[in-house]
Amino acid sequence: MFKKVETTKELNTARHLHRVIFEEKNFVVEEINPEAIQYLFYEEDKAIGLVEFIPYHPEIFTTIENDFAFSEINDIQCHQGTTWEVDKLGLFPEYRKKGYMNAIIDCLAYHAVVYGATRYVALLDALFFRMLQIAYRKYPIKKVGKTFTVTGEKSKSVPVIVDMEKSIQIYMRDNKDRVKI
Repeated sequence: MFKKVETTKELNTARHLHRVIFEEKNFVVEEINPEAIQYLFYEEDKAIGLVEFIPYHPEIFTTIENDFAFSEINDIQCHQGTTWEVDKLGLFPEYRKKGYMNAIIDCLAYHAVVYGATRYVALLDALFFRMLQIAYRKYPIKKVGKTFTVTGEKSKSVPVIVDMEKSIQIYMRDNKDRVKI
């Protein structure tokens, strides 16, 4: 289950989750952007993970453009205004192998439909990207550059673009009996 962050308490929970998850992964811990849209993932009443969506406007604000120039990619140039950055995606370690990927996919699809996102850009952990390639190969998650190490981090990152127009079609076809958006 996922829920949009709407209260100060939920925002503080998102900050805590982000710090704990990213310190464990040796990622750079950034401030939660209060202007962005965050969702928390839950197991019953316990928050176990988060994701943050930021409208992708590199001329105004971006957390990733300095590390990889998504704005130079034609697909992103053609989808200005409907591209979103996916940031701070993570689950507590003890929940990573318990089937919560479907909740993450549900959240990505929900956000895309509600906010009209046609593309997502992200710098994904290389191991997480590899898992997505294997488990979710039907979704158009495209590596658009070389794997590299972000300054200040230890693990490798992969720059990706997700075509959410195609992803929503696949998602709705595969989940028509389970999910109503």
